[in-house]
Amino acid sequence: MITEMYSYCILLVVSLLSVCSGIEDQWKVQEFPNPIYQVEDCGRSADVDKSWICDPNKVISEQDVNDISDMLVEIHTNTRCNCEMCIRNKTGYVVMVAIMPSMHRIINASDSMSDIIQDARVYSYYLSLYWGSFATCNELVLLLISRDDGVVYTLTQRDARIKLTDELVTKVTLDNQKYFDEKNRVKIGQGIKSIINKYGMLLRGQSIE
Repeated sequence: MITEMYSYCILLVVSLLSVCSGIEDQWKVQEFPNPIYQVEDCGRSADVDKSWICDPNKVISEQDVNDISDMLVEIHTNTRCNCEMCIRNKTGYVVMVAIMPSMHRIINASDSMSDIIQDARVYSYYLSLYWGSFATCNELVLLLISRDDGVVYTLTQRDARIKLTDELVTKVTLDNQKYFDEKNRVKIGQGIKSIINKYGMLLRGQSIE
């Protein structure tokens, strides 16, 4: 079952406004670009070989995307997940970030909080299958930002959840809620960087207190 491998923790549902009307801003999960193989479709420059962040609609600035990308690489380089392959290859946790104006609803169409939470959980799960097939040690962390749905959601696979528990993820995101309340481009970028910074500390075994 899905719940045996993945932990779903809704982190933040802020005040909801109307869903973005333009169809190009509402992404079906199977059509959202893969930052490893579709770098330019994810809003990155052509000279980027691969990436672990995708922001095709440029919800945040290019500089913020570049900064976050560097942080994700640093986490993978300077952490160690617990499986034999990670230890042998000297690699760590993979944190990926999906940023979009709005997610195409998979199960529900209503704006109730419970329905949006359920959709974010399922959307993140399917996206992790499309993006994270290489994460054979269950070391993937996926951060989903759906701006106009008012959702910041984190999926953690089993190994990552040892250090990045649901309780800690909830604390980190609630501490950063102020960045997402107004749907401001600059603040959203700051909020994502702050969350990723705390995730990196926790995955390195450091305290955030």
